[in-house]
Amino acid sequence: MKNDLYIFPGQGCQYVGIGSDIVKKYKSVSHLYELANDLLHFNVSELSFNGPEDQINLTKFTQPVLVTHQLACFYALCEELNTDLKPSITAGHSLGEYTALVIGGSLVPEQAIRLVAKRGALMSELGTGSMMATTLTLDDANRIAREVNCSIAGINLPEQIVLAGLDGDLENAINLIQREFPKKRAIPLKTEGAFHSYLMKDAAAKFLVELQNEDFKSPSIPVMSNYSGLPHENDRESIINNLYNQLFSPVRWVDCISYALNQGISRVIEFGGGIGKGIEPSEKKPNLQAMMKKLSQHFEVETLYFSAINNDSIEETAKDY
Repeated sequence: MKNDLYIFPGQGCQYVGIGSDIVKKYKSVSHLYELANDLLHFNVSELSFNGPEDQINLTKFTQPVLVTHQLACFYALCEELNTDLKPSITAGHSLGEYTALVIGGSLVPEQAIRLVAKRGALMSELGTGSMMATTLTLDDANRIAREVNCSIAGINLPEQIVLAGLDGDLENAINLIQREFPKKRAIPLKTEGAFHSYLMKDAAAKFLVELQNEDFKSPSIPVMSNYSGLPHENDRESIINNLYNQLFSPVRWVDCISYALNQGISRVIEFGGGIGKGIEPSEKKPNLQAMMKKLSQHFEVETLYFSAINNDSIEETAKDY
């Protein structure tokens, strides 16, 4: 019996046409999209399948589109295997943490879709500044951030640190990195704000009200918290506190995966989203695969890697499950 880690990506892996293949094959997926359409004030399936691109890339739409697709891919694999799947542990990167909480039994799909729609709307409405990925170490990134009044927004790899802040402060960070670390890269990210930084505190304060109105159950399996880098505790208030703090604190992905791999994980499955230049869902690749490969090498743990992001990958993963 393999010990499975199920993972779910964050923003940046949405595209026009997402979910359009699996909705035609799996009844559970069709029902999920109908549910999402009824829950929200826009047609999730129409936007996902047909765009337009400029709209699907807006945070207030991206977040429910991606969480719906992640859940859809999970249900599709369950339907393909004709069984209810349950991993040993689950983790989501930023936005993906809400899907992980559904799979872990803390939320139901309706709650997660509704919450991320409100989360995305607040982040879009109150967002300012921007984000930048660097190839700095955490120590170097922390020093740069302090000097230019930016925040560490994500610790994706030991040498892939995301900074966030006001646009002018990030420009100063780029100049400083180029001067002090000429061999390191600093790549601006296309976001509507400085997510996971101090600039998200107003959005977090308003989102806390939404979180407190939801009924969070104790997870039935370990669900990793981006904020703590450890599994969520079993009490409702702790889960709410972690999700509140997550909005203006760094995503501790290295810590999340380190913990998971130390539990004897032998197989990783990524659900939802897709990246790459191809237009069709079948041409997309998993968003987190390269990152997970580097982390497995860093921690010297061998794992099998599968994905469920489109019809082809779901069928392939089902064959080897």
